Amino acid sequence: DQYDNLIWMCTEHHPIIDNKHNEAKYPADLLRSWKANLEASVRKKVAEMDVPEEVRTLLDLMVKDKGPSSPFPDYTLLAVNEKLQKNAFSPETQQEISDALSRVNQVHKFVVGIEGLSAGWSDALVQVFQTEYLRLKEQSSNADELYVELRLFAARGRHELKFLAAASQVVVYLFERCEVFEK
Repeated sequence: DQYDNLIWMCTEHHPIIDNKHNEAKYPADLLRSWKANLEASVRKKVAEMDVPEEVRTLLDLMVKDKGPSSPFPDYTLLAVNEKLQKNAFSPETQQEISDALSRVNQVHKFVVGIEGLSAGWSDALVQVFQTEYLRLKEQSSNADELYVELRLFAARGRHELKFLAAASQVVVYLFERCEVFEK
């Protein structure tokens, strides 16, 4: 059950390929070449995505820094406007979140593409953020402060404007999907 030995198949073709009577028709080398070709295709598509390099860099750094997870409440999806009001963000923070929402699709495309190459990658990203969110929530006095601290965490020590903007996109991506902040 190691990754190198796994290949995802649809329910229709899985029993055909796994059938002992078809081993000669579907040898291991053929299956490995199918897998390699598919992964190369996905890598190419991810590389061609219109996702700023700073978004890619920050997301990769966060997943690589994954530590132990903390128990996290099960949050239910709310409409963004409801969630903004419930968390009592200032008008300035609400505007920043709204601006980042207009570009959050770039983060989504990248996360979906990477998940196709590395199963569990998006779960690792969520885990990193939820752990940090819970830690910062205990220290923050309000939602604005918590948002700023999460954005700094996402920026991974980079203070250039393009990385701070990318960090906002990442935080808002998770905010929109109700992975962080109250619902």
